[in-house]
Amino acid sequence: MKRCKKCSQKKPLEEFGKTYKYKDKQYYQSDCKECKSVYNKRWNLENKDIVSKWKEENKEYLQNYQTQYYSHNKEHKLQHVDIIKHSIPAGIYKITCSLNGRMYIGESSVPYQRKAQHFSKLTNVKYSNKSLQDDIQQYGKHNFTFEMITYQEDESLRKELEQLIIQELNPYYNSL
Repeated sequence: MKRCKKCSQKKPLEEFGKTYKYKDKQYYQSDCKECKSVYNKRWNLENKDIVSKWKEENKEYLQNYQTQYYSHNKEHKLQHVDIIKHSIPAGIYKITCSLNGRMYIGESSVPYQRKAQHFSKLTNVKYSNKSLQDDIQQYGKHNFTFEMITYQEDESLRKELEQLIIQELNPYYNSL
């Protein structure tokens, strides 16, 4: 057990990042992974210009790093994706902006994959729902939640139920 210097909670060592100050002995960071993540996200938001400039100057490095990371962690990532894929059944989902309450309702037989497609397309390429894309670019995808409303394996029932929910909730991003 180790106490985090930021949140002062005692946590297992697995919840702390590793640092290697000396070759013969392993050390752990003073902040837990959760606190470190919050700090990094805040710093990145407050320093968007520095981050975007660094990313632009280091495109090749980032591409090589991502390729190398994926090749070293491919098996683990595939297992993780497989677990998620089989743990979330088909159904109807809702994407909500926590800052303005606007919603999008959708249906999918593989919701985890649909979520990834939405957020990838919304931040990287032109998307068919311009209003949703504009809000994600303005507020950041961290201010959007993805949640399952209901589960339904039968595709025709799922599509019918989706339309009923859209009529009932009249979500902003669906009505454009």
